[in-house]
Formats: sequence, C-alpha cells, structure tokens
Amino acid sequence: MDASVPAPQGDLAEIFPELGVLRAHARDGDLEAVLELLEVLRARDVVDHTVAVLVLARAEDPDGTLGQALEEHDDDPTVRVLAAARGLTLGDSTARVTAEASLVRRCAEDPGNPTAWYLRLVAARDARLPAGEALRRHDRLQAAASDHVPGRRVLLECLRPRGGGSWEGVLDAATSASEHAPDGSDAHALLAATYLAAWLAQGPDRSIASLRVPGVIDDIERAATRFAAAPCPSRYGWVAAHTDFAVLLGLAGRRASSAGHFRALGAAVDARTWSSVHEHHADLLTIREFALAEGRRR
Repeated sequence: MDASVPAPQGDLAEIFPELGVLRAHARDGDLEAVLELLEVLRARDVVDHTVAVLVLARAEDPDGTLGQALEEHDDDPTVRVLAAARGLTLGDSTARVTAEASLVRRCAEDPGNPTAWYLRLVAARDARLPAGEALRRHDRLQAAASDHVPGRRVLLECLRPRGGGSWEGVLDAATSASEHAPDGSDAHALLAATYLAAWLAQGPDRSIASLRVPGVIDDIERAATRFAAAPCPSRYGWVAAHTDFAVLLGLAGRRASSAGHFRALGAAVDARTWSSVHEHHADLLTIREFALAEGRRR
C-alpha cells in the first residue's frame, strides 16, 4: 500500500473525537462524565446516542473499572441500558439473558426509549427470534424514532433466510426503504448492504460475475446518487453508508463510482462491512489508493 495513504480506520472512537473522549471517560471509570456526554448526544440526535452506546458496549475494560462503575450505579436507567448493551455484545449466554430482561424492564418503564428498543431488536436478531417478533420490536422503535436507520439495518438482518425470511423479501424491503428515504439519508445504502450480504451468503464458491447484474447495480448506483444528493443527517451514519457503496460498487466493477465513496470516507471505513470482504481487500485497496491520491491532487 502507498505509504502516503492512511490505513483504513474502522474504529468510530478514532474517527470521531467526541466518541474517543466518551470511551476514554468509560475506561477511566468516570461514569458521571460518560452520562453527561451521552445526554448531550441524546439531545443532538437519538441515533447518535445509540451509536455512542454501541461504542461503549465494545470498549475494553481490562481492569474492570467500567464494570464496577456500572454495578455501583445500576439504579440509573441509562446505566442499565449501557450495562445491557455490554451484556449483549461481550457477555456469555447467561449475560445476554440478563441483558434482555433488563431491557424488557426499561422498555416497560420508558416505551419511548429508542436505544433500548434498538438493543431489543439486536437481541431478537442474535437469538434468531421469529420475524414477527423482530417486526414488533422494530415497530416500537419506529414509534420512538421514525428515522432510526441502524434499527432498520438490524431489522433487515432479522428478515434474512436464517431468521425464516428470504433474500427476495429483504431486497424488496431495502428497495422500499431507499425509495421512501429523503435525499442524503443513509437508508439509501441499505440496498447495497443487503445485496452484498446476499452475495456473501453464497459461500466460498460465489463468483464476482454473479454480483454484476446490470439492472441491480444500476439501481444501487441510483440509490448512491440520491444519498450523495444532500448532506447525510446522521453525524455517524455516513461512514457505514459510504462503505457499503464503495465496497459493493468496487466489487461490481463500477470502479469510478466506488472511488468517489472511498474519497468521501478518507481514512474511515465501517469495520463490519470492510472485514466481511477481507478476501477482496487487495482489489478494493487499489481503488481506495487511487481515490485518496486523486483527492489530494484536487
């Protein structure tokens, strides 16, 4: 890789300074500072709050400082949601059951809590609950936050074949989400994310040719155009959206379009999407290097 091109960075706490500060407070066990910053993010945007909680859910806690602080303040509702998020993300099966029970109580206390409903949707996905239950939880999330794109992303994952659904149904739902989303919304990327996931699900024998269906890729190009037509309203959501488009379009042979999304990303990538295509990193890194070098020359 060109030494002048930064390595892909998939850690949101490294990409966004305020999330880095939040994680540092958590690692120090400074729960008061954590809660204050979470409240600032909640006031700014409920989706930002959800993303911040997910960053904290994955934060390392080698000496148990954060875990102890959470236990000592489990009377605080935000602390309980954060502890549940960590249980779902890092815990064993017993911890996940405990986390789900805590979230059930929190949603009963505050039915309008988007992050709690989002986490219940994640729990439904991970437990492979029936699609009807995932849809019910998403309906409650949507009632609390009508444009919660991370929640819609998890719902689409719940509707995949392993959850009893079908790829055709998920692709239809992703297409509908894009068609009804305003310009700039990261919901437009759900179509690219779903199409990429369906292709990856074909296993090691999948072929690049099967990804390059002209009509489908044209639809994704149109979704990408609408995403780029206005500023993304989500402070953090553009990273996943641009990564979905950059990866899918790059693999589909639309290198110029892919390069535009890599250029918009700069050093950032969505860690989950990027890691899912590790076998194709060499080709994608070539596109990315060209995009970032071209961006510097402009």
